[in-house]
Amino acid sequence: MHCNNGDCKRPIYRGTECFKCWAGTKWDSMKQRVENRRGNYPQWQGKSLEFTRREFVAWALANPPPPEMERPSVDRIDAERGYLFGNIRWLEFSQNCRNQQHDVPAGLKRCPRCGETKPLTLEFFGVNRAKRNGAGFQEYFHPCRRAYSRDWEAKRRRRTLVHETG
Repeated sequence: MHCNNGDCKRPIYRGTECFKCWAGTKWDSMKQRVENRRGNYPQWQGKSLEFTRREFVAWALANPPPPEMERPSVDRIDAERGYLFGNIRWLEFSQNCRNQQHDVPAGLKRCPRCGETKPLTLEFFGVNRAKRNGAGFQEYFHPCRRAYSRDWEAKRRRRTLVHETG
């Protein structure tokens, strides 16, 4: 099988892309986070991305993720610094997701939507009754949860309208 990205004819690395195109997609994701045009990543806004797509792809080709990684992702070693060579590494996606809460002291939780850190109580985070292993806390801070729900519902309505009219 060959890469399904434009005119690329290299062999597939993951999914439908070759390694070079896959690495370019990783760079695109980093750029999206630091630019934060849609407002989804307030905690990354203003962080620097100090290499071009071409430079990152060259770095990834010279430093590929370990083959045993199922879902490699790019991790910033020092979260306060931006994306720059010497501050990035490959990390399993699930571990990288867990790292986002590691610098938060016990009893507090950071909202992924607004980036604010609040006490982990029902006053700020609702109960997540959907958890199979007992009640936990919801992911978002109350105001962000309401905004997330409104956004999600608006997207659902737009999809339904497009589907019905299209």
